[in-house]
This record gives sequence, structure tokens and C-alpha cells, in this order.
Amino acid sequence: TIGQAILESGWGESELSSRHNNIFGIKADASWNEEKVNMKTKENHNDVIVGDFRAYNNISSSIEDHGKFLWENERYAKNGLFEAKNYREQAQVLEDAGYSTAKDENGNLIYGDKLIRVIQENNLMIYDTKVQRGE
Repeated sequence: TIGQAILESGWGESELSSRHNNIFGIKADASWNEEKVNMKTKENHNDVIVGDFRAYNNISSSIEDHGKFLWENERYAKNGLFEAKNYREQAQVLEDAGYSTAKDENGNLIYGDKLIRVIQENNLMIYDTKVQRGE
């Protein structure tokens, strides 16, 4: 979750996160009945689109909704997110389930690799170890 927030928000510097408290880049589809904002976003290597994103009153609401979003969207459970044994598996499941459509210049999906890199570069896997030990 921490790695995803870093990746999606650019360390909290993106306009979506700094002005609208959406640190996970969650879009607002037709089922979203709360506040939203229409913004440009970089979808793939060089593609920019305009889309609706969820807006929150605070970061805590964004974190809470992120968990709810993953839990309520069956595609994450179907792809094994909640059975994944480590951050690498979870990152790959997020990519496989379509959390992000980010692609490189060759059209290859890159979200899982980008998320793994953020986790490793910032030693975030230490939090998984502490949770597994019950700390």
C-alpha cells in the first residue's frame, strides 16, 4: 500500500494527491457518487487522456477507500491479490487485474515492475516482515 501510494502520487507531489487527496490514482466510474475531479493523466508511455478521478476530503479517506476498492472489485480476488505471499506477487496481481494500464514504448505492461522497484528502492518490504512477525 505504501509503495502504491508513492508510485501513484509521485511522493504526494501530483496534483491529484496534493489538491484532491487521491494518493492511489483511483478513477471515478459511474458507480462513484461522491466528489470527483476531471483531470489529464498519463496513461501509457506517451498517451495523455482526460478522466474523472475520485476526490477525498483527506488522505485517510483515500487510504480507506483504496482498501475498499480492492476488496469490492472482484477482479483483484480472482487474480489472487489476497492470497499473494509477498510484495512481488501482489504487484504482479495488481498489474494482471488491471489496476493500471501503464505500458512502455513497446506496449508491455510495466506497473508490477515499477511498483516492485519503488518497494525495493525504499526498503518497504521491511513492513511486510514486521507484519508477518506480528510486530
